[in-house]
Amino acid sequence: MELDNDEAEFMARTIYQKGCALDLAYIGENSKKMSLEIMNRHPEIDWDSLRRYRNFVAHGYESVNLSMLWRQLFHRVPIIRNQFEKLVSEDVGSNGLPGHRTGS
Repeated sequence: MELDNDEAEFMARTIYQKGCALDLAYIGENSKKMSLEIMNRHPEIDWDSLRRYRNFVAHGYESVNLSMLWRQLFHRVPIIRNQFEKLVSEDVGSNGLPGHRTGS
């Protein structure tokens, strides 16, 4: 089921809340694997904010403000998505992302 910008549905479904929070944390975790070269070429992406959100979710999910999470999902995530689509179109070669670090 898609949320279709239905905040009441989101607030009523714990599975959506947890899934979305963890997906955003996953984005933050993987942003740590990007090379400085890639990050410097894409200063429009707020890398620090992505990592901070990951840490916030990973170390204190019970305190995640659901209204804030909702706003992130429907206001900030589309912007982040466009930024990453630009990154992929500009930086992904046939062998994947140049400078992508594996591991932590």
